[in-house]
Amino acid sequence: MEIAHISEVKIFKKYDPVCDAALYKLGKRPFLPLRLNKGDIVILFPEDAHMPCINYEGVKTVKKVILKVKKE
Repeated sequence: MEIAHISEVKIFKKYDPVCDAALYKLGKRPFLPLRLNKGDIVILFPEDAHMPCINYEGVKTVKKVILKVKKE
């Protein structure tokens, strides 16, 4: 996975509620790598732009679970 603060990227495609995603391109600085191994978890916040499912060692099966907590 690679991550960056939302202020470091430029919007390529605005948020689409149907697919629940927005697309970004690199801005001033590159995304930072975050290597996850089997059993690892990561918590991301709305200000965390991220590129999930990047694999640096060939094709592997990746399971991604998304849980959103409504802000009250």
